[in-house]
Amino acid sequence: MDVLGLIAQFHQALTVLAALAAAGVLVLAPAGYILLRRDASPAPRIPAALDWLVLAVPLLAAFAAVLGIVLLAGTGGPRDGLHAVYGAVAVVTLPLARIMGAGPPPGPEAEAADAARSAPAELTRQLAAWLALGALVTLGTLLRLAGTG
Repeated sequence: MDVLGLIAQFHQALTVLAALAAAGVLVLAPAGYILLRRDASPAPRIPAALDWLVLAVPLLAAFAAVLGIVLLAGTGGPRDGLHAVYGAVAVVTLPLARIMGAGPPPGPEAEAADAARSAPAELTRQLAAWLALGALVTLGTLLRLAGTG
């Protein structure tokens, strides 16, 4: 197998890993919200795991994009020119959903929030909904990427 073929396989593997991480967000956000609301002592592991997955998806997609640029130089690129647009959407969607779900920044009475800033964020209904929506859009985008590659 030549080097470009190996790069193409790694490019696809990173995309599959990003899709699996996005699927994890899609399942864990609403399930985690329900589980945390049923239990009186919410464990910080679920919001922390979601934050790690929200970080993993764009990183995996960005690494796949770097390999895609190498493939573009070596093979002439994907079948569809929108492939790069879909890749960009896959990189930014979940972080934007995380920002949107966090709500507005705290006001002047945020002195107590400074101490809580180091703790994992609480998984609110708004955050769970935004993360689930962002994961759904990301998954759709990654599936579309497979069709335009």
